[in-house]
Amino acid sequence: MTYAEETTTTVSPIGSSSFKATTYAQEITTTALIAFVTAATLPPSPVWQSPTCANGNIGLNCNVTVDLCQITNPCLNNGTCVNTLSSSYTCTCMQGFTGSHCETDIRPCKPWTCLSYGLCNETSPTTFQCECYPGYEGLNCESVTDYCDDIVCQNNGQCRPILLNFTCECTTKDVTGRYCEIKSNSLVIKAAIKRSVGYIAIIAIVGVISIFVGLDALTYIFKIDTVKRHRRYLARQRRQQRERQSKPKLVVRFVYVNASPDESTIEA
Repeated sequence: MTYAEETTTTVSPIGSSSFKATTYAQEITTTALIAFVTAATLPPSPVWQSPTCANGNIGLNCNVTVDLCQITNPCLNNGTCVNTLSSSYTCTCMQGFTGSHCETDIRPCKPWTCLSYGLCNETSPTTFQCECYPGYEGLNCESVTDYCDDIVCQNNGQCRPILLNFTCECTTKDVTGRYCEIKSNSLVIKAAIKRSVGYIAIIAIVGVISIFVGLDALTYIFKIDTVKRHRRYLARQRRQQRERQSKPKLVVRFVYVNASPDESTIEA
């Protein structure tokens, strides 16, 4: 009697080994209880006689129920247990659950479907849609939203995503602003100087090219030799140099009367 009163059932996670063991224990307990109830309803013996209870229960105090559903509570996930005439029971499952004990969850939305970053909405008995929290996206809200996707930071700034927002990290202290768009006065002056030097270099190059183009135009189009005088001058210089080189060397000898034979002649 005491055994039947203290029997309890522990529900474990579906699909786990502990759940299977618990289900097996429930079946053994149910079988034992059926045998117990059957024995309790047998004709009284001369050794011991069970009392006749008006409420249909058994036991010395008529406080032990013979309802299998009440004793074992076998239906999981809020399933409804219904006793049958064959000293057994059946489980009527809630929508989204199936199995002999309503142990199989076939709902499209489960506690882990949206990864704790959104709300799962069932769009049909077999489909779902996750309504993601701000900052998350994806089929199961598995991705962090990239707030730098369409952001362009100016002046070589780098965009960094932060919680529900973004920030532009400026590369120098001379640039500030939400998008690194504000330049300091010193940076503006430096940029102006660089542009001025570039303009001057461009003008100089264009001027040199214009001079050469103009000289070629005078020479080949208008037949004006702009360097004729200079060529004549160079030709005259070369001719004079050749004449100097072609003249014989003049040797002047001085003879001293009273000098020794070795010193009597000096060439100049």
